[in-house]
This record gives sequence, C-alpha cells and structure tokens, in this order.
Amino acid sequence: MNKTEIQQQGAYARVRGEHMVANPYYKARNMPLSTGESTAEWNEKATAWRRGWEQENYQLDE
Repeated sequence: MNKTEIQQQGAYARVRGEHMVANPYYKARNMPLSTGESTAEWNEKATAWRRGWEQENYQLDE
C-alpha cells in the first residue's frame, strides 16, 4: 500500500468520527516487531495515516 492510500484511510477514519489514536499502525500487530519492517518504514505509514486524518479534520473544522 502506498502513502497516498494510507492517507486516504486516515481521512476516511476521520469522516467516520474515529479519533486520531485509532491509527491502525499504533496497534501491536502492525508495529515493526510484529511485521518485521524497519522502524523508518513503519513510521512513514503511521505518519501518512495521521496526516490524512489531520487534513480531513482541518477540512471538517472549516
């Protein structure tokens, strides 16, 4: 999954009313110790989801 798709997931989560801490990359099963990916790769995904959530949150607050 690319960053754009992950950002869209974050935005959709915000539209559904989920809180920012609902970020799926914060769950143990999606963290580097479980997935085997590097911390940098995981952080890119977690950040992309959060950015999508934040962008949508900004749009909703206008």
